[in-house]
Amino acid sequence: MASTTPSLFSSLTRGAFAGVVGAAVLGLVQEKVEMPLTGRGESYAPAHFAHQLFGLEHHGGNADVLNWGSHLGFGTQWGVARALVARRGLHGIPALVTTFATVYPATVAVGTALDVYRPSEWTGEDWAIDVLDKLVMATVTGAVYQFLLAPRAKQQKQDQRRRRRHRAVTTSPTPSGPTPTTSWGR
Repeated sequence: MASTTPSLFSSLTRGAFAGVVGAAVLGLVQEKVEMPLTGRGESYAPAHFAHQLFGLEHHGGNADVLNWGSHLGFGTQWGVARALVARRGLHGIPALVTTFATVYPATVAVGTALDVYRPSEWTGEDWAIDVLDKLVMATVTGAVYQFLLAPRAKQQKQDQRRRRRHRAVTTSPTPSGPTPTTSWGR
């Protein structure tokens, strides 16, 4: 029987795509919901990351393009992590928690090391906004990966259940005596 598990490349590609979708949704949620509610201005942290890592200019006319491109790039990081978690057999809430617990602290640590983030100066509200924003991205990324991009996993589980039921039916012993009846069925 051929394996229905996607290749590592396929899983990572699907994860990267799911992460881009998650980052795009996060950007919309931030712009349309979070920033109007909190009064926070637009963040250029993704562009600052790109500048610190690759020396890309992040001021002037290309700042918005670089910021969005970097933002979507961060999404790929979340999506690839989600794909690796799925390959280890975790799905749903356990996959979300594992992905978040792995990626979020690493992102904050790298951002701090690059002097893009200064979490020691963040207020409780800053932390709450950052965590909730990243939870939105992780949740959307996970949902896109699990339900839209990995339908074979769902089909594979259904096939396994069907095979188990079929095996149980075909291997169960048949009664050798009279068929049992209930007292009201006589």
